[in-house]
Amino acid sequence: MFSAECNAALLKAGYDPAWFGSYNHTAKQIRAAKDQCEKFDEAVKAGTKPGVPEPSPAQRYLASCQSGHLTQNAVYQTERGNPCSNVAPGHSDTEFPCMPQAGHAMQQGGEHQLATVHEQNSAAGPDGTRTAGQKYPASQIEADSDERTRKVAKLASGHLARRRRRGGFGGRFGAIGWVGC
Repeated sequence: MFSAECNAALLKAGYDPAWFGSYNHTAKQIRAAKDQCEKFDEAVKAGTKPGVPEPSPAQRYLASCQSGHLTQNAVYQTERGNPCSNVAPGHSDTEFPCMPQAGHAMQQGGEHQLATVHEQNSAAGPDGTRTAGQKYPASQIEADSDERTRKVAKLASGHLARRRRRGGFGGRFGAIGWVGC
């Protein structure tokens, strides 16, 4: 999905490139991490031997996430999940590129909340006066999406760094840092 340079930047930032993909793909990665964490934690709490390996810090992080669109869905669809409301022909919110974002859209301090607020502010335009239905230039959509992804990755790098200090991610994940893709 990404260039070798982008994959290296994602790894450096603490992300596994396999976590990125369509909404459905990313949500599936998150669900698998949540399932493993829940099964392990329930067994430990019950004092029984877990039937799954102990989740890694990366899996714990992923389990705290939701699948977040890399570009605001509302730019392409006026009613989520309704293909008849597409602004761009063929758009599908479940197949649009996504990344894991910790927290949920309204959780203060979460990555997903940061992205949601940035989306709302970006859509309103630089002076805050753009309203629904007004032109949102493609070049600005791209620039806003790139900026939002960098902000989320920067916040995530702090979350991921705390997890590294508690046990690390192992050899696949390098030092914290972000280089835009």
